[in-house]
Amino acid sequence: MDLGELNSVEGQLWRSFARGGVVDVHDGLSAAERAVRAEVVAALLLGAGADPAPGDRPALRLTGACIAGKLDLRIPDIAVPIVLGPVFKGC
Repeated sequence: MDLGELNSVEGQLWRSFARGGVVDVHDGLSAAERAVRAEVVAALLLGAGADPAPGDRPALRLTGACIAGKLDLRIPDIAVPIVLGPVFKGC
């Protein structure tokens, strides 16, 4: 899957995923700047991104973002915790 260049928030999410870090983008950004493409989220859930370091627990923890596109979470065998909230549609 070619995701092209990641925007600022997508880059934060990509880097924090392997260690399970929280990405909170509530403050100081416009809706367009808070946008995270649904395909970036799906790629991480399907195993893209960096391998976790020993002791890290991958997780998708995103709040205050705007999900752009259709996020289909019917992906079989999602093996990581997902915390989305609140996120916004219609970026």
